[in-house]
Amino acid sequence: PPAPSSLLQSAGAASARLSPRPATASDSTRKASTAAAAPHADAPTPFAIKLVSGAIAGVLGTSVIYPLDFLKTRLQNHKAASSLSPLAFLRATIAQSGVRGLYAGLMPNLLGVVPEKAIKLSANAYLRNVLADPSTAAVSLPAEMAAGAGAGLMQVVATAPMERLKIRAQVVGPSEGLADLVRGAGGLRGMYRGTAATLCRDIPFSIVFFTLAAKGKEALAGGGKASAAQSMYAGLGAGMVAAVVSTPMDVAKTRIQAPPVAGQEPYVRFLRTVMRVAREEGVGALFKGAAPRAAIIGPLFGIAIMSYDLCEKMYRAMVERREEAASVGAEARVMARSQ
Repeated sequence: PPAPSSLLQSAGAASARLSPRPATASDSTRKASTAAAAPHADAPTPFAIKLVSGAIAGVLGTSVIYPLDFLKTRLQNHKAASSLSPLAFLRATIAQSGVRGLYAGLMPNLLGVVPEKAIKLSANAYLRNVLADPSTAAVSLPAEMAAGAGAGLMQVVATAPMERLKIRAQVVGPSEGLADLVRGAGGLRGMYRGTAATLCRDIPFSIVFFTLAAKGKEALAGGGKASAAQSMYAGLGAGMVAAVVSTPMDVAKTRIQAPPVAGQEPYVRFLRTVMRVAREEGVGALFKGAAPRAAIIGPLFGIAIMSYDLCEKMYRAMVERREEAASVGAEARVMARSQ
């Protein structure tokens, strides 16, 4: 009979064949590099993904509500428009320029909306993550407001020239092409006319909007993850409130950025424009276009917030599927080596 020592040696050899191969230093290095390269479902969404999500959200929302934005600009820029209701002014505009006229300036607006919404939505999400409590991930009210202010400040790089070209196209009409609009606005430097007024509008708007939208989603979701519909409702309500609050700043910005009316002194400087409008037309004129502005901004940001959240959820789902597939593949490799 075989000696006990030879039996132990045979059993050890069989056990070695059945046992998984011991991990080596190269295996650990390869696993670490793979884990570092692959995104994780619980990791923050990459900033590039936030930018793409914001751009998609901006294009969808803007395309839907643009005719209302056209009406708002015409109401704010013309003194005579104050005697007409928004619906009567809309009918008069269609009779003069046709339905196509309601989309005057859409293309330069879309070209600006892509970076504007990408910066606005992604910057707010990034700043909320930075300002959140490290232990609980909760975002306080002051942090919400600071994140909104930061988003409004950063977006003006894209907002100011976009608004300048859009307003010029909406006032002049659909006869000018994009190159003509840029030349008529005074080139690159002229496109940034009214930047200070744009900041005076966008920072307060973003503080109000992002704070109310975040708190609205929390309330509607009961502390859990907000659904697509809940995100849209929160964005809709927050957008309408922020739009009305920031209307005086928007009226002043529109007067500054619009082409001068023949025989009328041009509007310059934000505070001077606010005081001039109030003196010549009354304080109520500072809220001219508030109703169409709320009707524009509410749906626009409701759609934008919903689209942004859906894009983020789609990215998360993709990462989770990739992680699951990688885990299944790793288990299959271990089992193959053990056979």
